[in-house]
Amino acid sequence: MSKKPVIVLLALLLLTSTARAQPDVPGMLKIYPVGEQTCVAVGIDLVGGLTLTGLSWFHNDETVSFPSLLIVEGTHGESPILDQPGLVLAEVTGEALAWGEVTLLEAVSSSTDYAYAVFLYPANQEISDLGSGGGPGIGLLGEVGEPIFLSHEGTTWIQFDSAYRLAVEPETSAAKSGVRVLSEMRGSVLEAAASVANNEPPVPKRTRLRAPAPNPFNPRTVLRLELSKDMHVEMKLYNLAGRLVKTLVHEHLPAGFHEIVWEGRDNRGRAVSSGKYFVRAEIGKERVTKGLTLVR
Repeated sequence: MSKKPVIVLLALLLLTSTARAQPDVPGMLKIYPVGEQTCVAVGIDLVGGLTLTGLSWFHNDETVSFPSLLIVEGTHGESPILDQPGLVLAEVTGEALAWGEVTLLEAVSSSTDYAYAVFLYPANQEISDLGSGGGPGIGLLGEVGEPIFLSHEGTTWIQFDSAYRLAVEPETSAAKSGVRVLSEMRGSVLEAAASVANNEPPVPKRTRLRAPAPNPFNPRTVLRLELSKDMHVEMKLYNLAGRLVKTLVHEHLPAGFHEIVWEGRDNRGRAVSSGKYFVRAEIGKERVTKGLTLVR
């Protein structure tokens, strides 16, 4: 019986020169070997209902971009799971040996009060030196912080030395109503990242209608529909008496991710009263019902 090859993932500390980098970032994370989906993940504490609005990190090489930055929900001390919904940012980069920064178009929250920022490395590309042309790398700080996890293919993880902290700084703000929750976003971030890399629109593996979010709401909620193939969709909203309030969708939709918004108005554009409503959806041959609560 042949054995599967064992892939060893090493993380080394490259000492930086204070003449070339900020003195408060004494090291650079080096991962070897780098495969097709090698990544590094760092925890983000969102306890107390904080929302994530952006983050910054100490970037090694301005000529190299991280193909994707993934934001997913997680649990402190446990390795990330990428086969779940989340946020995908493409082609994240910064200046050489300086702090790069991304600002989210809209803040996101976590139902677990914790999240992971996962940097996907460019395939088969390893750091060889500090600064421009040296390859992909993120700074290391010689202090204890949120856990750092490393993976060669995005599924099996090892935890890096807890004596170090990855030079990644989240930007957070107080919770606001209507903020998107990571677990209620589009399908698997790994699928979305692969589609971004291939310059293709992401297509979910299965068809489903997710629960409306937020719920309860005032006055706007979103139903997220995932279609694994092109199909006819009919989605109508009723009150508890069974009367039609609003036809949300009645058309043939392409495969992919769709967001259906209801802003608390009927077919004539009139605002409806507070109360419970439900959506009946015919998606191909399937029938699905979702409940909603409007609170004005």
